[in-house]
Amino acid sequence: MSSAQTASDDPAYIDASAFLRLVLKERESAALAAFLQRERHHLAASAVLEVEAGRAAGLVGSDALSLAAAHLGSVELIEVTPAIRMLARAVGPTSLRTLDAIHLATAIEIGAREMLVYDQRLADAATAYGLSALSPGA
Repeated sequence: MSSAQTASDDPAYIDASAFLRLVLKERESAALAAFLQRERHHLAASAVLEVEAGRAAGLVGSDALSLAAAHLGSVELIEVTPAIRMLARAVGPTSLRTLDAIHLATAIEIGAREMLVYDQRLADAATAYGLSALSPGA
């Protein structure tokens, strides 16, 4: 993030548990879509989201794959750099799953202040690292 950016320019991090609610019909899907429309956040996520979303959508079918691809176009995908990998190895708790640790490390590395997340373990970890964990409709 450049020093010219302001706090309002900070991206909102979206993890797979939230992103998939934009693609697959879940109880919270409408609330999340409304929140994103109302707040107009700049969304960012680890590039692993592309794989997670594609695999999950592929289980449902070609319409879900197309919708996932369309939504991915509005998310800034962040490559998993050596710094992110190092941080992902260190973030706690140790019970955090590998991909969730990568998501959390990416959010921290890019300076996100908010994380859209529906996975409670990741939400708790994000909060412990000073991010606001948001789960519209939950």
